[in-house]
Amino acid sequence: MTFKSEKEIFVCQLRLFLVAAAAVAALAVPGAVDAGGTVTQPLIATVGTKASPEDPVISLTDSTGAKVTHLDTGAYTITGHDFATTHSFHLLGPGVDKATGVETTGDTSWNVVVIDGTYRYFCDAHPTTMRGSFTAGLVTTPPPPGRARQATKGRALQHQGEGSDQGGQLPPRRAGRQPANRR
Repeated sequence: MTFKSEKEIFVCQLRLFLVAAAAVAALAVPGAVDAGGTVTQPLIATVGTKASPEDPVISLTDSTGAKVTHLDTGAYTITGHDFATTHSFHLLGPGVDKATGVETTGDTSWNVVVIDGTYRYFCDAHPTTMRGSFTAGLVTTPPPPGRARQATKGRALQHQGEGSDQGGQLPPRRAGRQPANRR
């Protein structure tokens, strides 16, 4: 019987942990929905609600109810539920242009092939207020606009001297340069 040193045992355990972590990560990547789970078909496109058909609500979820934010490329079935007579569900993206009617209600089913790109869904009657989007394939979802603005604002404040040796003040003007309106 051979005895292993503590270092050899540690290395074996570390390798086992890394292999297990890689396997878990590989299972989480395909067909991301929100936090990275697997998309279950069919996808569900909904406009309005059953209880309040004319509510300005539009969504695209997988069959478990998780919001679709990213899909793998491939073939998908979309089941549409249009409860409203004043709204529509319109899906537009690379190679896809499917819509329900604004003045009609009912259920529909579409078979679509999703390729790399950004897909948008919206109500034709209210495209600026009733909308959503998702990405597919190698295209990734950008951060929400609020976070991007906050990051930009933080960089602008830093640039103006906040947290620097300038004490939040603008740097002094160079000698000999006067603003145009003071001459």
